[in-house]
Amino acid sequence: MTKTESISAWTGTSSDSEGLETDAKPATFRDRPKRGKVPKTFKLRAEKEAGSVPGSSEGGRANLYVQAKTRPVGVAAAWTVVGLMAIGSTLGAASFLAPKTEAVVQESGISPQQQRAGAEAAGFVSAWLSATSTNSEALSRYLGPNAPGMVSREPVEARNLSAASVETSANGSLVVTVAGEVKTPSTTAAKDAVTPSASASTAAAKPEWVQRWWTVALSEKAGVYSVLGMPSPVPGPGRTNAPTLGYQHSAGPELNKAVSDFLAAYAAGTGDVSRYVTPGSGIGAIQPAPYSEVKVRSVTTVDEVAAGTPKDRTQARALVVVDLVVGNVQQQSQYALALTARGGQWEVSAVEPAPVLAQKK
Repeated sequence: MTKTESISAWTGTSSDSEGLETDAKPATFRDRPKRGKVPKTFKLRAEKEAGSVPGSSEGGRANLYVQAKTRPVGVAAAWTVVGLMAIGSTLGAASFLAPKTEAVVQESGISPQQQRAGAEAAGFVSAWLSATSTNSEALSRYLGPNAPGMVSREPVEARNLSAASVETSANGSLVVTVAGEVKTPSTTAAKDAVTPSASASTAAAKPEWVQRWWTVALSEKAGVYSVLGMPSPVPGPGRTNAPTLGYQHSAGPELNKAVSDFLAAYAAGTGDVSRYVTPGSGIGAIQPAPYSEVKVRSVTTVDEVAAGTPKDRTQARALVVVDLVVGNVQQQSQYALALTARGGQWEVSAVEPAPVLAQKK
């Protein structure tokens, strides 16, 4: 519809293709349609134009035409609402059909309940060991008026008390195993050089720190723990022989020098550690250096490594036994290292967290 046609339709006149008016009746303000109504002339023109569309009803086409001309904003808003409803329906269906997932919380280590029970048991053992006939206030805080009278004249010195395990018994009470060290006097034979006629040996008390184990039974109610009796000394866990390590071959001088230079820079700050590691390995020196010297005792490898200049990309895994020196202190230690050859030199590519175990045959 041209601009002329739009104006003519609104004023109640129309022109044919030759420009002749077909209805000369002028439009007045009173003749304008009320909101929602369409002038007869305009409706007839709409029906006429709609008739050129094949396969569509004339009335439906005319009504759509009239609505588009008279209320463009309302039609746009309506189509917008329809579009939003369609999108909402699609999203709702997708949400309904999508598989439901539940958040899974994975717990690792000991639970908060076990931590509290372990702390309670360790504190109780400490109070029990330190209680004497004249001072048992700490023990009374755990046992209340039921605390037995202590007859010990001296407290037992203890250190490093901690819960080793927490288990639940058949009756629902918690059983905590507490580990710690106690200072215990031991009898050693000492030669009496002053009085030869006296006994060849005398009893001399020499205190030692000895590992000990106790079990403590606890009951719990509303997060409050109560001890069920006194601690019970028990034997510690059994020990087994350590497995055999997998380093069976002695390293040659080239590998020995590489690990010696690396550990001197790594633990003693002697030289730049980046000179002895594979680029990109991420290995850095200990800062600040804790030792003044690293003495290499032995270097052994998992596989036999030929002496001489290594070929590039050759790999080796070595166990290095060292003495770490600082002042008058010298401690033996070890490092498990992975090495790779580059440019005719051995470089450390990893400081391994654990040594390699021997393969079972």
